[in-house]
Amino acid sequence: MDILVTAIVLVILLGVLVIAHEWGHFIVARIFGIRVDEFSIGWGPLAVRMAKHGDTEYTIRWIPIGGFVKIAGMEADEEPILVAKEKVRGLAGLGESDAHSSEIPLVAENTPDRAETDEQRARDDKDGFYSKPIWQRSLVIFAGPFMSFLLGLLIFCNMGWTTGFPASSNKVSVVNKGSEASRMGLLPGDHVININGKPISTVDAMISTIHGNCGKPLTVIVARGNARVTLHGTPRPLKDDAGKLILDEHKQPIGVFGFEPGSDTRRIGFISSWRRGFLITADVFEGLKMVFSHPATIRENTGSIITIGAITQSAVQHGPDYIALVAGQLTISLAVFNLLPIPILDGGHLLIFFIEAVRRGRRLTMQQQQNFMLAGLVCIGLLFIAVMSNDIMKAIHHQLPRFP
Repeated sequence: MDILVTAIVLVILLGVLVIAHEWGHFIVARIFGIRVDEFSIGWGPLAVRMAKHGDTEYTIRWIPIGGFVKIAGMEADEEPILVAKEKVRGLAGLGESDAHSSEIPLVAENTPDRAETDEQRARDDKDGFYSKPIWQRSLVIFAGPFMSFLLGLLIFCNMGWTTGFPASSNKVSVVNKGSEASRMGLLPGDHVININGKPISTVDAMISTIHGNCGKPLTVIVARGNARVTLHGTPRPLKDDAGKLILDEHKQPIGVFGFEPGSDTRRIGFISSWRRGFLITADVFEGLKMVFSHPATIRENTGSIITIGAITQSAVQHGPDYIALVAGQLTISLAVFNLLPIPILDGGHLLIFFIEAVRRGRRLTMQQQQNFMLAGLVCIGLLFIAVMSNDIMKAIHHQLPRFP
């Protein structure tokens, strides 16, 4: 049941985040008078045609993850992507029929339509994407990541007075199997109130006391229901995936019992919530900056759908406040990832427009575009393999969380 609930929540989260991203492309395209032929929720074969307003058809497709917008005039310029796609499929041993069998668009905002009539192509010349100047096209592409960022900011800013912000407490949430906490008899729901005769009133005090006493026997008093229970344990040294000791700022080993602290939900006023939301957003960007500026940390701070699923499962167990927090972090990460200057991603399109501007409006040749898009497919493929492999290795070399 937990897996089913997690899957449903994950599908909803990814759907909302991607649809918001695509809505950014959609609304700015409409503002500049660019025709949008379709706005779809989901991928794959058509399930339902909901409505048609103006030139735009609103649809639902069978694969319930994300969505896409089909912007007029981009189809012909997606030919290099299709050629590159077929080359990759050819290398994989797939036939030509297989290369065209999938109805899933390769990129969200550029859905190819090889069945266009001459009349449709004439309309594209008039109100299609490439009939507009570079600055308008760039804003249409940039609007997707911007909307992802804006959604993340709005989620963070409104958490305080809706779901509330999670605040760590000295309550035990999860006890890791095989840990010292499990051996000494610590149970989920216990409240740590005293360690070695020192009263513990905050989670920071609890963590610092345990971290600073690696290898030293500790007497821990916990509140368990209406009772007070005395436990005895010795914090074990924290190690990384390779089994190397992790040291604190004083070059001393960090001690852990092997449990995760719980959290309390705290609601605050509307104005305070918005202030806190901006601070959290700044912290997220600071964290992303640290990841990109220190390549050695990328491995442990990136993950595939496996990691996202595990994080979502943990958030579901902790409650709506954690789900909102994960949603905000995911959508801002989506915005940053899409701005990377890799062909196929939004950042790749912006890079092409920059090259076009430098060349004073002369666009890349078809061969250049094919090479560019093929390089992008290779980059995305290698990135996917690397991230998936990283997740598998993390699962094999599982380590205790860096908690008490």
